[in-house]
Amino acid sequence: MDKREFLKALELALQPINKSEREQTLAYYEEIIDDRCDSGMTEKEAVYSLGSIEEITRPILEDAGIEENTQEHTEKVTLWEIIKMLF
Repeated sequence: MDKREFLKALELALQPINKSEREQTLAYYEEIIDDRCDSGMTEKEAVYSLGSIEEITRPILEDAGIEENTQEHTEKVTLWEIIKMLF
C-alpha cells in the first residue's frame, strides 16, 4: 500500500470522529511517512512500518468514545472502500 492508499484508508476508518481531529491525525501520519522516506525508506516500507489501519484507529476511536460495534462496521466499510479504490 502506498502513502495515498494508506491515508485514504485511514481517513475512511476515522469517519466516526470529528473532522478536525481526523485531519490532524492524517497530517500526523503523512508527516511520519514523509520523514521515514526522507530517511531512506521506500513509501511502502514507511507505510508498512506504521502497522495496520486497525492498530492505528482502535485507540483513537476508543479515546473518542466510539463503541466497538461501530469500529467493526467502520473496518468492514473501509475494506470495501479500499477494494473499490483499487479498481
